[in-house]
Amino acid sequence: LAAKPKSVWLQQGIRDDAFARALADAGITVVQDRCLLVELKVREALARRRNQT
Repeated sequence: LAAKPKSVWLQQGIRDDAFARALADAGITVVQDRCLLVELKVREALARRRNQT
């Protein structure tokens, strides 16, 4: 890549450990097999819970 990304996100159901290892070896953060919308909802719920106490 011409510009090195800080991170790479592989959506839910997508996993490539060799690719992830190569990226990590290059200093790139890798997230595999995760749904961005689910992660957002979890973080929103945690923030709401923190604000309720």
